[in-house]
Amino acid sequence: MGLTTYYAVGTCTIAADETVVTGQGSSWLGKIRPGDLFGTHVGEPVRIASVDSATQLTLAYPWPGASQTAAPYEIQQIQLSLDVAVTVRELVTRLNNGELFGRAAVDTLTVTGGTGDAIVVAPVEALGAGALFMMTPSGANTGAVTIQIPGDATYAVEYGDGADLAANEFEAGRQTVLYFDGDRFEVVFAVAELAEFVSEAGSYAAAAAVSVDDAEAQVALAAAQVGLAADQVALATAQVGFAADQVVLAADQVALASDFANAPEDDEVEPGLYSAKHWAAKAAESAGGSVGSAIHGATEKAAPDPDDEFAIVDSASGWVLKKFTWADLTAALAPPDPWIGRAGIGGRYEVDTSIAGVEIPPTGTGGATVWIELTAGLTGGGQFNSGKLTTETVSGSSPNINATAVVSLADSPINGRTVRLINTTREFLRPGSAGTLQDSQNLSHNHDVSGVYTTGSSGSVNWSVSGPTQNKPAKVTASDGGDEARPRNVGTTFYMRIK
Repeated sequence: MGLTTYYAVGTCTIAADETVVTGQGSSWLGKIRPGDLFGTHVGEPVRIASVDSATQLTLAYPWPGASQTAAPYEIQQIQLSLDVAVTVRELVTRLNNGELFGRAAVDTLTVTGGTGDAIVVAPVEALGAGALFMMTPSGANTGAVTIQIPGDATYAVEYGDGADLAANEFEAGRQTVLYFDGDRFEVVFAVAELAEFVSEAGSYAAAAAVSVDDAEAQVALAAAQVGLAADQVALATAQVGFAADQVVLAADQVALASDFANAPEDDEVEPGLYSAKHWAAKAAESAGGSVGSAIHGATEKAAPDPDDEFAIVDSASGWVLKKFTWADLTAALAPPDPWIGRAGIGGRYEVDTSIAGVEIPPTGTGGATVWIELTAGLTGGGQFNSGKLTTETVSGSSPNINATAVVSLADSPINGRTVRLINTTREFLRPGSAGTLQDSQNLSHNHDVSGVYTTGSSGSVNWSVSGPTQNKPAKVTASDGGDEARPRNVGTTFYMRIK
């Protein structure tokens, strides 16, 4: 007879990480007990804390498996298995002591009618899974047997392995012990197993009667067979007791294993011992804490190599430990291009290049910033504006010179735009009206004239005033000044950032 029992009637629903199980078509009251294990159908057994109703259970810990809705399930009936094991051990012990059955542990099924294969018994007041019954059949069976309990149902009678009964398993007047698992009756001691010893003893007794000369030998052999049978019964008793102890131990170990796997963080499973779930949480906390700071090298290194590595906890990847090289560190800490903040794109930057040793913008095109010098004639190979400007145009003569060029740098935001080369045109910069060019001009003005003109040697001037008038010759002032109008100034060199 199998000592481990399972219950899987109906279906059930449970969400992941929840503790309440809802049954559909289940009948858990009276069949399932606290301490049984829910979830053996998926290999995730969790101890049952309480049986709330025929269709509701509460688990001791949150369900670690996937959510399921109206799906098949399985419950290992730990407590029922223990009850059966203890009862069987008690029965075998009493059998070995000469008591056929302990009436205190066995109820009676009273045969009231039917046939050897379809037995009818008197009603049973308390028919529950795990009960043991003694029955005295009224006739022999010829094959599969059923027992009808009026007012209840008709149940099959089978061997422990689920096979139907063999013919003559039941005989009129011969007692038998049956175990009820909630769905069927199971024969505890099969006749074939017990009859084997009786048959052998009878064979030897018959042989002794036939041959008087061999009587003593036959008796001795029969005694030996009886002794062997007794030894086998004793061995079977010990094995059943050991099996029952193993079931108890296995049940305890299964429950303990479940607790060691799933008990919540900081809950002791046993004094000073915690679950795998507890230590997984602690490991996650440790990985995100100060593990890295606890590592220290005792030997000093004079100078780092680019390939030297550091351990670093990556906050962007779940606090996983990763490596970081010295080259990575120096690149991350390298200062930005110092010219980034000197001017924005299109901004001008002036340097008095007449002073030796002054710092001018970088000449290349591969850095973080790219500059042009606002001077015509510098687009040739190796010159400052090489590879940066195209379509350079210079026209006019001093002081009215026009000089422009087109920016030619693919990754420049102002690529293709025309810029004025003010170092060549030498124009002043004036706030407002950006890009508007104005030529030189004097402010409109007049002068007051006083005094008396006198006649000159050449030309005359008509002058109308109140009072007497005189004709005066025309006067021309002498030429004075340079070729442009300008204030006092000093020259400087302008650059423009184009990237």
